[in-house]
Amino acid sequence: MGTRASYLPWHTFLGIVILFLAICTAEMGLLQKFLQLGLFRNQEALLVNFTGLLILLFGISVGLTVVLPRSY
Repeated sequence: MGTRASYLPWHTFLGIVILFLAICTAEMGLLQKFLQLGLFRNQEALLVNFTGLLILLFGISVGLTVVLPRSY
């Protein structure tokens, strides 16, 4: 096994960690804006919640795509 091949698992793991850190940062930013503006039970609150949910689902789908084995 070459040097480049031995770094592949670490490269994948660190890439996933960076992705999830970015997702956590985006979620915290949405939460901060949500609380700062005092959004409760109105259209803007639904939009912020829906955006946060989409960001979370995107992160989960990318993480699963990277982790699950390829079958081609």
